[in-house]
Amino acid sequence: VKKNTQLFDDAFLIKAETKAKTGTELTGYAQQISAGFANADSIRQAGTRKAGFEARQKVGEHVQLSYRVDRQKATDPDNTAGVFVTSPEESRVHTMQAKADYDHYLGIVEYRNQNADVYTKADRDLTKTLDEVQFRNAVAGKLGYRVHPDLMPYAKVQTTWGGQNEPNHQFGGGIEAQVLKDKGTVRLEQMAGRIGDSTQLGFDVKTSDTSSVYTSLRTGPDPEGQGRQMSTTIGSSSQVNSKSLFFSERELSHYRKGERAANILGYDTKL
Repeated sequence: VKKNTQLFDDAFLIKAETKAKTGTELTGYAQQISAGFANADSIRQAGTRKAGFEARQKVGEHVQLSYRVDRQKATDPDNTAGVFVTSPEESRVHTMQAKADYDHYLGIVEYRNQNADVYTKADRDLTKTLDEVQFRNAVAGKLGYRVHPDLMPYAKVQTTWGGQNEPNHQFGGGIEAQVLKDKGTVRLEQMAGRIGDSTQLGFDVKTSDTSSVYTSLRTGPDPEGQGRQMSTTIGSSSQVNSKSLFFSERELSHYRKGERAANILGYDTKL
């Protein structure tokens, strides 16, 4: 990300996970991304310090419960770097989810509670229309039915309440399909609500035993009511060995103020 100082900023991520004999999975992380460091995965998190914890527990063979808490603060709250600022300046989020996958059915219920201290709209450049909806509580549900082993349509509904805005009710659905002899997956989702409607189309395919590619296209309402916002992502990954892989990604997004292009090329390995 270009800065007046022409210097590169740093970032770090520390993550740990473990699994107890009871089947409980525990994951924790801490990360800091300075204002001038950004890529396709972190461009909207630049200038933040975050930490979080998640616990997942299997209940029987078909149900999984999870709880997650995340805490975030701005590393440059006054935007002295002159790059951009994101929302929120400070936040604390609690997320609880129950997921059931049995026979032909898939059901997910999620509740979120957040306490966010946001920047004013004039200060936030890298935001989209739905980012303007500030809420305290949200609940969502998803129900899918596999009409065929390779085809699952589903319905979704979600709503928010509390906070600074009126409730944002959304409903819709989508379809997931396995294609190319189970080597590829196609996803199409359409949601409609009080703020506007959104569409997401995704496709990923395994090109070989060690390589895969993916792409996604997302559109949503324009904050000024002048049309549609759009975001396009293209990426690929190649397995080097059982513990390492190379990956790359390119994203072009339209935000409330202008466009952003991001590129990432990386190497991931497990010790």
